[in-house]
Amino acid sequence: MIPIRSTMLQMICRTTLGLAALALAPMFVAPSAEAGSITYTLGTVFNGGTPTSTPPWLTATFADNGADTVRLTLTADLNVNDEFISDVAFNVLSTIVPSSLSIDHVSGKTATVQATTQGAQGLTGGGSAGSGFDINLAFSTAGNNGGANRFKGTDVVVYDISRTGLTFADFEFTNTGSANAHVGAHIQGIPGVTGPSGAVKDGGVAVPEPSSIVLSGLGLGAVGLLTMRRRAQVAS
Repeated sequence: MIPIRSTMLQMICRTTLGLAALALAPMFVAPSAEAGSITYTLGTVFNGGTPTSTPPWLTATFADNGADTVRLTLTADLNVNDEFISDVAFNVLSTIVPSSLSIDHVSGKTATVQATTQGAQGLTGGGSAGSGFDINLAFSTAGNNGGANRFKGTDVVVYDISRTGLTFADFEFTNTGSANAHVGAHIQGIPGVTGPSGAVKDGGVAVPEPSSIVLSGLGLGAVGLLTMRRRAQVAS
């Protein structure tokens, strides 16, 4: 005769597993459609003078913005009036020709887009250490009207980058030069610096895809269900 306690535990375990399976089933389909992003903070000098403003001096976020489009948001953080960003350079997947990308201004200060072939862009004033980037946004350096057209202070600049199949993950690559950076920037107007202005780079801080977070949760749930089942078997 099967003990009543054992039978009840088995029924409870099977019911719990069945309900969990029904609850989790739709979640296995969703992750592939989730949008993602990655953020880089620029607070390291790799050539020239060191900005007086408190680092990080610039934040760059690449985020999926619908099918085939990645939104680049650049946020300056320069608390010294004379300092401004003249160039921002970054990289793309090696199989993508930079000139095949559509790079469109959305808001904020405008820049001249320089994107031809892989590794062809450098940072003005950066010297050999600032070469090897794939795409460069060159901002105004004009000082008229108090430098009103310069990218400075806490300005936010937004661009949309488009190409078939493009995602934020296509911008997780370092340059081919010695800067070893995902994103670089040239900061001018540094007080007291008579030599080259500062060429700065990121520290590579990534924001995980939401789909990765969901999958991690599913893994923890599976471990919990297996533990419950084993306990029921031992108790029987």
